[in-house]
Amino acid sequence: MIPKIGALLLFLFSFMSANLYAQVYTWANFPQFAAGGGWTTYITISDPLQDGGARAVGVLFYDPSGKPLTVTVSSDLGVIQAPDFEFDLDDLEEITFTVTSGTPVTGRIEIYAKGVAKFNSSVRYTNKDAFGNIIDVVGVLPSNLNNNWTITLDKQDTWQHVGVAIANWYSNTPLTVNFELYKNGGLADTTTREIPAMGQLATYVDDAGGLFPLFTGMGTLRISCPQAAISVMATRDDGGQFSSLPADAGAQLWSWTYTASSTTYTGYWSWKFTDEPTFVGSEHNSWNNDLITVRGVYNTTYNPFPFFALEWWYVNSDTDPSDQGTILFQGSPGTENGKEVVNGTRLSVNAGGEVQSSTSFKATRIY
Repeated sequence: MIPKIGALLLFLFSFMSANLYAQVYTWANFPQFAAGGGWTTYITISDPLQDGGARAVGVLFYDPSGKPLTVTVSSDLGVIQAPDFEFDLDDLEEITFTVTSGTPVTGRIEIYAKGVAKFNSSVRYTNKDAFGNIIDVVGVLPSNLNNNWTITLDKQDTWQHVGVAIANWYSNTPLTVNFELYKNGGLADTTTREIPAMGQLATYVDDAGGLFPLFTGMGTLRISCPQAAISVMATRDDGGQFSSLPADAGAQLWSWTYTASSTTYTGYWSWKFTDEPTFVGSEHNSWNNDLITVRGVYNTTYNPFPFFALEWWYVNSDTDPSDQGTILFQGSPGTENGKEVVNGTRLSVNAGGEVQSSTSFKATRIY
């Protein structure tokens, strides 16, 4: 796979001024970059919004141990050698930075932009041979933080491999990461790896010294870390040609029930986390033919009280604007008989904010 990613830490930039923490910043995280030894990394950043002026954007580089890493950065702004830099990004502007090094280095990239407005960013790795010819290009988007991930494996030939990189963002604890290999619908093998505080693990899934060296054929790799959210990146190696491979945030399936006017209603939720504990997904219930889009928060670690909220919107009339609103499930996560459950209240709230109905519900996690 591409040279291994560096150690990560979460918002602990000790060399920044304290003023940075007092501001509102939006972040993008890239667990990996490579420069030197034939590799060049390109960082493209753009502001897709027109919100009234330029804002400060910063880029930071770290080596595998989590220390600031000095690299050579070239762009329309000039050439610098530094472990971090800041520039102004205008409305609807875009810029690309070329990252090189006199010696082979790997690490990770953090990008921040002042303000709440989202920005676009991507990273592209390019590898050249001794004659300067491009032999490989891989592009990736930022990686979020989640406790559970899945990767689809397809190894039909010995020269095909899948590489994974997992980052521990936290400075105060090592993490034990679980790897479960599923084949033909069943659990085929398991293993664990410990990642030190602010550390990382980068390995092939399916070769000597990898997670499951005997793996061939088709399978699904589940990666989980109950202790804390982790960042995961995957690449596919087809005989030296690399491509990015989706590492999907873990999906969950729930059943739910509530009783209103002596009638019991049942249904299901299926969702994926975007940036845990936030999720998006679908509801299926007995009185709708179509799936209903839902969004919410499922936070089992919030101190002092875990929290759950899920909502979707309804429209019962094309002529009466008051006959529309929000269905809100809100409750407390817990466990019963070894299963995850949520007990709470289902509310129907109209467009004017008035509660139309309220009843207790219970949801049970199936997967």
